[in-house]
Amino acid sequence: MYSEDHLVINDIYRYEGDSDPGDEATVYAIQSTSGIKGILVTGYGMSGNEDTNHILMKLEQKKNNTLNVNPTIVIQAEVNAPIDIVWDSYINPIHIMKWNHASEDWHTTKSVNDLRVGGKFESRMEAKDGSFGFDFWGIYSLVEPNKHIKYTLGDDRKANIQFESKANSVLVTVIFESESTNPIEMQEMGWQAILDNFKKYTEGQK
Repeated sequence: MYSEDHLVINDIYRYEGDSDPGDEATVYAIQSTSGIKGILVTGYGMSGNEDTNHILMKLEQKKNNTLNVNPTIVIQAEVNAPIDIVWDSYINPIHIMKWNHASEDWHTTKSVNDLRVGGKFESRMEAKDGSFGFDFWGIYSLVEPNKHIKYTLGDDRKANIQFESKANSVLVTVIFESESTNPIEMQEMGWQAILDNFKKYTEGQK
């Protein structure tokens, strides 16, 4: 048994069906530090094995960071609410405007969301004192209700949001490519703070 510290991903191959997202599969070419090589094939969405999910996300992040091309950041929150409430809270503009901020001195003043492949979402995020603001927007490339969202941001960075239903909660995993302006740690803290706000707000909707 190898830990993630002793494994690297050499190549990743993703296969997507023409119409059914369920046809998607990912093949990982993995090598250990001792030279042993192997492959791992995963189906669409999150695997039922949480340990495998965690290791694959960390290995992908390590591979991207090694290449120094849009290093990948992974954040998570386990939301204690049913999947229908979690999903609606994440995609409904009325709710988005309530939780989409990293700190209390910021807020989202406008949100629109055309939730379909090729559709656009956009949120206007501003400092409450009016000193600064920006539009956060992207185009959806995959939408599977209650399970999976993928989109491309306005600067061509990719993001991947996965919803894993459990007995009494939903694990939300956000995987996104970083930008080059701000430190990785700052970006991770900011996105994690927003996801934590989402968790707190959504759990209050039960």
